[in-house]
Amino acid sequence: MILHRSEGWEARLYAAVARARREPYVIGTHDCALFALDVVRELTGHDLGEAVRGRYDTEAGSLRLMRRLGGGGLREAVNAVLDAEPVGWMEAQRGDVLLLVDARGVEHLGVCLGAEGAVLGPAGLDFLRLERFACAWRIG
Repeated sequence: MILHRSEGWEARLYAAVARARREPYVIGTHDCALFALDVVRELTGHDLGEAVRGRYDTEAGSLRLMRRLGGGGLREAVNAVLDAEPVGWMEAQRGDVLLLVDARGVEHLGVCLGAEGAVLGPAGLDFLRLERFACAWRIG
C-alpha cells in the first residue's frame, strides 16, 4: 500500500507527540509500536495499527505477534505491516517511522521529528538524535 500524507499532517504529527507525552506506557495499548502506528494513522488516515492493536498485552505476546507478522523481529514485522523496506536513517524525514536498537540489542520504534526521533518506552517519551537510529521507513 502506498501511503500519502494528508493536508495538515505536520500539526497532527506534533499533536500525536504531545498526546504520547501525557499517556503512560502500557504494552499492547500505548507502546513504541502503537505510538509509531498511531502517528502513521494521523499523517495518512490509514490505520495500519489494526494489524496489531489488541492482539498482545505482554512482551512475550508482542514477540509472538512480530514473528507471525513478519517471520522475525520488529524490523520484519514493520516491513510486513507497512509493506515497505527500510531506508538508512539519514534519509528519514519528519513523520517517518524509525527503528532504534538499544545497547541490549532490543528493537524499538520511533518517529522522526527532524534532527531527532521520539521513542516511547516505560519511562515515557524520549527524544534521541537521529543518528542513534538504525533505519527508517518512509511514510508518504
